[in-house]
Amino acid sequence: EYEVLINIDEKDLKPIRIEGPADGVEKAKQELLEKIAKLENEKEESIVIDHRLFKTIIGAKGETIREIRDKHNQVQIIFPGATDKSDIVKIRGPREDVDKCHKYLTKYVKELQKNSFVMEVPIFKQFHKYIIGKGGANIKKIRDETQTKIDLPAEGDKNEVIVITGKKENVKEARDRIQKIQEELANIITEEIQIPPKYYNSLIGSGGKLISSIMEECGGVSIKFPSPESKSDKVAIRGPKEDVERAKLQLVELTNEKELSSYTAEVRAKPQHHKFLIGKNGASIKKIRDQTGARIIFPGPNDEDKEAIIIIGKKEGVDEAKDPAGVDYQEH
Repeated sequence: EYEVLINIDEKDLKPIRIEGPADGVEKAKQELLEKIAKLENEKEESIVIDHRLFKTIIGAKGETIREIRDKHNQVQIIFPGATDKSDIVKIRGPREDVDKCHKYLTKYVKELQKNSFVMEVPIFKQFHKYIIGKGGANIKKIRDETQTKIDLPAEGDKNEVIVITGKKENVKEARDRIQKIQEELANIITEEIQIPPKYYNSLIGSGGKLISSIMEECGGVSIKFPSPESKSDKVAIRGPKEDVERAKLQLVELTNEKELSSYTAEVRAKPQHHKFLIGKNGASIKKIRDQTGARIIFPGPNDEDKEAIIIIGKKEGVDEAKDPAGVDYQEH
């Protein structure tokens, strides 16, 4: 551009030598000095931000982060890559702008965290429609009055958990209002039954499958076992009164069996065949259970192995229950 030759000795760090017409040398010198001054004023600062907040900070189509950059003289704000689970965000640019941007982001993130308290509230599935209300009126009112974000599982989803996000005090208020609707609609009770701790593992079953099947079969009741450290023999069941009674009866029956879950068999069937084994409204599987006393557990949505069907009970009952399934099995 200036028709000059610029010599830079990177090894010896000698002064930069510019050769050429006097006018060109002077202009090149000035531009180099400006670049050096800019580089000397450059700064990089790191800030730790929970990676779960990245999406909010970046905003739809990057609008939010663009606004932040515009406010701070177009500093570079560098987020970790999508596959990198790092929480380190880097800010690069002129020293003064980087300092201001760092201060702004620190305050902004604190505000986001304050408004991003998350609580999961288990509510029995049959009451979700009442919490939503006609045309969504109830849930809209709770959202508006508590200034929270409330997410309910899809209608066909077996998940019962409602997720509330917002300021901690607002989230608690929304939770209380949602739980109140449930309690007004149903006779929710908590009952404790005594079960010797030595049976806990058998009742819970491998991977929690046995206890999960009992909870699901009994209307989604909550069954909580004491922690091993407590050495307590009290198991708590919570839910609508009728469902609690059903769960209590099943737990007592299982506990009273001398060979409690001491024998299991695994049968395998393609997932598309499961509905035929279960029968309409569970009729086929209920008949097998009534006849054999064995519990038959099908894979849940979160199970990796979608073909494994577990049969649990006394040996003779399990052996009898295996035949109607009509598939290969593995014994344990």
